[in-house]
Amino acid sequence: MKVVILGAGPAGLAAGWELAEAGISVEVIDKAPVVGGMSSSFERAGCILDYGTHGFHRSKLENQPIVDRMVELMGPDFIQLRRKAAIHFQGKYFNYPLRPKDIFFGLNPFTAAVCFVDFLGTRLGRRLGVSRPESNFEDWVKNRFGRRLYDIYFGPYTHKVWGVPPTQLTLKWAAQRIPSLSLWSVLKKALLGKAQADESDEHSHSPYREVFYYTEKGAKLMWDKVAERIEEHGGTIRLGAEATGINCDRDLVRSVSVNQGEVGSRAYCDWLVSTMPLTEMVEMLHPSPDVEVVKKVRRLKFRAMVLIYILARKEQASPYQWVYYSSSDIFFNRLSEYKNLTPAVVPPGKTILCLETSCFQGDDVWNASEDEVYLKCMDNLENLKLLKKTDVETHFVLRLPHAYPLADREYEENFPHITESLDRYRNLLSVGRQGSFAYLNMDQSMEDGFNAARRIIGRAAESRAPAETAASVRTKGENESGTSGR
Repeated sequence: MKVVILGAGPAGLAAGWELAEAGISVEVIDKAPVVGGMSSSFERAGCILDYGTHGFHRSKLENQPIVDRMVELMGPDFIQLRRKAAIHFQGKYFNYPLRPKDIFFGLNPFTAAVCFVDFLGTRLGRRLGVSRPESNFEDWVKNRFGRRLYDIYFGPYTHKVWGVPPTQLTLKWAAQRIPSLSLWSVLKKALLGKAQADESDEHSHSPYREVFYYTEKGAKLMWDKVAERIEEHGGTIRLGAEATGINCDRDLVRSVSVNQGEVGSRAYCDWLVSTMPLTEMVEMLHPSPDVEVVKKVRRLKFRAMVLIYILARKEQASPYQWVYYSSSDIFFNRLSEYKNLTPAVVPPGKTILCLETSCFQGDDVWNASEDEVYLKCMDNLENLKLLKKTDVETHFVLRLPHAYPLADREYEENFPHITESLDRYRNLLSVGRQGSFAYLNMDQSMEDGFNAARRIIGRAAESRAPAETAASVRTKGENESGTSGR
């Protein structure tokens, strides 16, 4: 059996790792020159930098085995760090994730009292079954945190990051991304100061664990290690190789057309695991799917990201590893300071900041020049008293076109039809953040990749043959694959 994997990010490498260790022939193809995708690192200006910040942790209790597997793989190269993150709103810094006592006792007394009463009233209303109907993100948040907290924090920050009114975001997205606190937990924490775990501690989006893992050589080292393990078990990783077409025979993928430099080739496969953006993968299918399905896929949207890195002659700009900025008056959404993760990634006597600004590919922010982005960010940094222009040694900009899948109302309407159509390709699995069009953390992307691999291994075992072919899969008359079902 031969499995081709498109993409050498966390999901693709996890799938390759599992398959290679099971003795299955694997070929991982990625157009980038290095592994890791958006979770990788690069070197510039004497620094080792991520595309944002990528600490490794579990997003849910069930993923602890994935963390354990990575800890075993990384050995002494994994270092444990204690989280120190914050959110800046209404001119103050609050611990992040937001805790009830920080919210209610950190605001001015009148605002805090109004928010607290509104919050408790909202929670009591839910207990009594008198909440308003829910159809979008805004409804979901107001029914759990109250109108006041929504107006001063959740609403403005969400609109800033995602670029659409919160009424256009789905209920499913809200439930995945925001922990909902119990009324009793809030009372104990806010009024009695109890420091015990609450419902949010094992929420599917609790990415800021008190302790997480990192390396002194950036996040890329994790994926280098996984790639090495794949190759040790006979797998192949082709970098700088771009997939240009997915060649199908009715309901089976037969091969992938690949360009590497000026050389074109075909990678034949019995299974294809794709982690590339779903929107691009569908366009590569030959013959093309039904025209209506293609139209629905083209309505899916990714939120893009512009990253500006600013190297400064300064020991430290802030005490935090990363800070979220909710105000629309501040150009960037998040600031990361790598030196606060480990000093090893930055030259002595200097610090480097990564400022992230979300946008849509082709809009004014995406098309802005590096100098325009730099000047807007520096105006904010000077007003925040974090950096002065005279501190800056150099700066540069990177752009990520497919940073976050956007779960808007069009997604909610079209995605079930898309997955149903792709299910007819019986040896195709589309997984990972971009492949399944789901906002996944690194461990969740690996989970998607491991699950895809285990599905293939399971089919091979059921065939009772060591080298099941694509043709034999087809004769079973079963619907075995499609997207990851998200």
